[in-house]
Amino acid sequence: AWQGATRHANYRPRERDTAGGAPPVHAGAGPADVAVEVPDHPGQPDRLHGGLRDSEARTLAAIQASNSALWDYDLNSGRVHLSEAWAQFLGDEPGEVDTDFRELAARVPEEDREAVRPMLVRAMKGEGGSSCQAEYRVRKCDGSYIWVRSEGRVVERDAEGRALRMTGIIHNITERKQAETEYRTIVQTTGDAFWMVAAGDGRILEVNPAACAMSGYSREEMLSMHVSDIEALHDQEQIVHNMRAVMTGVPLKFESRHRCKDGTMVDVEISARYMDARGGVIVTFIRDISARNEAEREFRVAAAAFESQEGMLITDAESRILRVNNAFTTITGYLPEEVIGKANSSILHTAEDVKAGKPLLISEYSFSAMQNRSGDPNTHGADVSVPTQKDRAEHLRRFAEGLLR
Repeated sequence: AWQGATRHANYRPRERDTAGGAPPVHAGAGPADVAVEVPDHPGQPDRLHGGLRDSEARTLAAIQASNSALWDYDLNSGRVHLSEAWAQFLGDEPGEVDTDFRELAARVPEEDREAVRPMLVRAMKGEGGSSCQAEYRVRKCDGSYIWVRSEGRVVERDAEGRALRMTGIIHNITERKQAETEYRTIVQTTGDAFWMVAAGDGRILEVNPAACAMSGYSREEMLSMHVSDIEALHDQEQIVHNMRAVMTGVPLKFESRHRCKDGTMVDVEISARYMDARGGVIVTFIRDISARNEAEREFRVAAAAFESQEGMLITDAESRILRVNNAFTTITGYLPEEVIGKANSSILHTAEDVKAGKPLLISEYSFSAMQNRSGDPNTHGADVSVPTQKDRAEHLRRFAEGLLR
């Protein structure tokens, strides 16, 4: 009986009676006013009571540190006794609170009361056990609201099994609820797809609008699917391997491909993390990297073409030269550092410029000649060795004049 009673808090020893026997110990302001007879061992009562006082102090300190309040509900009288933390929750004067259940319930919004009432009734009737827990809002003294989670159980019944007394604890979970709201807002508005996946079997438990837009499936359709229904690159064995790796607590980031509802494939980058909630879940953010991968493929093709045998250069919107390839240097004799950053017009000249007698470095027609547009098959190669000549300008001039004939 003692061990059962000490699961409740706030124990206070009664005064020793005149006969010298050890009095019962009861929970004076705690969640259960259950009297327990303490064995009377000569020379030990003081030590027992001292131990109880120490245990009480530790219990209360732990409860206060956890931002929680104790409650004790007498169903016959309708009175509810709450510890000092409850007044702090409400922003009221410090001290323990003794109030009527109806007054307490009036602080809870009606929609929350309707959700909590069935849980309380089932516990009072003993349906599915005598315990219950619920989360709901409570109005503070200033009119604002806090979120609490209340946990309690029936601790006393009459001979016919009717509940007489309930005790429990209330936790202030306002900060957690605010964090959940912020997180939910981020998930719902982010451009990346979000999946919450059951760690046990890979069922998709939750998705955001971006996930539906990416896959083409509705939310209802996705919540009936498994990861393997959409994953296109990895087989079931690899999927299980990845999930087990994430469940070790180490975040995982990798690339894959997903199969959309219309049969198209999407290149994706997946960031996954394990959370010990709802029996274990894997939270994933999925980014569509199809455009990025396509751009990288095009860049590799362009890079290969850029290092071809034809002279090439890249300019910005203002025609400043940003880069030249090796063939450009071979044909013109100009090193990259000599031309990069200069305006295109200061390096390249047209056929009209040559006719006008302007100094020639290299002309657009000379590049055309490399493609045999002049019609003279001997034009290409005749002056390829121009950069190796001492008088580069003279050879370039002769090269251009040959193109204009």
